[in-house]
Amino acid sequence: MPLPVDLPPVAWGASDIQPLVAELVALTEELCNGSVVKKATAAKLPKAVIDEIEKDLGWSDRPKKILADGLSEVSANGLNATGVPVVAKPYLKIAIAGTQIAVGQMKIMATLEKLIAEHQKQQPAPAAKPEEKKP
Repeated sequence: MPLPVDLPPVAWGASDIQPLVAELVALTEELCNGSVVKKATAAKLPKAVIDEIEKDLGWSDRPKKILADGLSEVSANGLNATGVPVVAKPYLKIAIAGTQIAVGQMKIMATLEKLIAEHQKQQPAPAAKPEEKKP
């Protein structure tokens, strides 16, 4: 659905975009934490060590709120400066939700690949085929 061409100028406010930015901050935290766990797993650290690392991964609430508030203000200013109308908010929601779904799918696939590799290691080696004699 195209955006209407003759829109009255309505400025973005930080509160208009704050919920979307808060979702992006949460997604960024999740990606950062996931990369730490992935690296620890790739290094074949013991599960107990990885579990201990995961306990300390979460970002504190206060810096997350400050970051989200600041990004909301900067984003609103940028959207206003570039002329993006407020009616585009649903499009931004869709983009953010799509990004979250894609990241979730990538995490599921990474877990699946790991589980498949572990499963394959536990399978007995296939028996060697006897050589066929050619006439």
